[in-house]
Amino acid sequence: RTPATTPSSQSSGATLPVQTPDPGPSIAELPELVLRANLSEPPAEWELVAAIPFGRAESSLGFANDQQTMSLPEMPRAMVVDEDGSLWFLDIVKERVAHFTETGDFIEAIEGLHFDREHPIPKDIAIVDGTLYAIMARRLQTTVAAFDGERWIARIVTDRGEPSVVYNLLSSDAGLIGWASGLADLDRLGEGYFGYASLDPLVSGEISRIAGVPLSDGLMIDLRGPEQDRMELVYTTEEATVIQPVRIEVAFTPGSDPIPAVAGGIIEAPLDRAVGIHVHLAASDAEAGEDAGGEWYLQTGPDGEPVIFERIPESPLANEHQVRQIAAGPGDSVYLMVPQPGELKVFRR
Repeated sequence: RTPATTPSSQSSGATLPVQTPDPGPSIAELPELVLRANLSEPPAEWELVAAIPFGRAESSLGFANDQQTMSLPEMPRAMVVDEDGSLWFLDIVKERVAHFTETGDFIEAIEGLHFDREHPIPKDIAIVDGTLYAIMARRLQTTVAAFDGERWIARIVTDRGEPSVVYNLLSSDAGLIGWASGLADLDRLGEGYFGYASLDPLVSGEISRIAGVPLSDGLMIDLRGPEQDRMELVYTTEEATVIQPVRIEVAFTPGSDPIPAVAGGIIEAPLDRAVGIHVHLAASDAEAGEDAGGEWYLQTGPDGEPVIFERIPESPLANEHQVRQIAAGPGDSVYLMVPQPGELKVFRR
């Protein structure tokens, strides 16, 4: 992999290692890591591995854009990569999970999902040890389901017995996890647990609170924030917690002064001892009257590995309904789905 991280005093392409102090019982905070994003730079060259058409055929993915009934186009909302490199898509328009080879050949479809107001709508999928999972929501109530080979087994997600909201699913060393966002109660918004949790959908649906995304050797990584252009990465083991502050500087052109920016980030790809983060940037230069933005891939871990921070291919379509576009693959590879007019492209890093 080619690192693409730049502190503010360096040119694009330089690397900056993340240094972790010796484990200890106390909480340690590292110096701020500064990443620079130039909005004029082209996307990094990820390898194109598949181009799957949108259409009505079983071997195509669903796409809908009825402007009278939809505020945004609907297309596959999430992708996960199996251990053999094959691709699973949450094909919401066709009410299924569709399975393709890595190169885009159709394998099978798992039916039984819904896309209407009377049923919970699928939001995300994950595959853990060969079992396919889906998370669905109706109003605030969250349901997590496992496919047992014949049917979906669903449970209401609860936190200490109370219905909980959970967004996003991830496969981890600890099994299935998700991001909990408080209680599923309009009268108690803001209450409850906010953070990563392991899920046990086949038994109870009850969540167990955890310190972050579980990786190998007992390491967990959490992403706090972002707030404007700042966020924190938190590395937790049994021995220590290490906090890495991160600030993103955004400029319209290389060498120009940074401009005010807002960063939105989410962990989408758990790797062996690192995480892949999908970062959305929006910037505004009031003096020049310009607004711009873009999508970046940030990969970081605690072991002194260089940070990767690079612009990624972006969709020309309004794809805000897509929940997760980046997925971890075999051997710490990373995959990215990018919808295009008429087809869905999948890239690999």
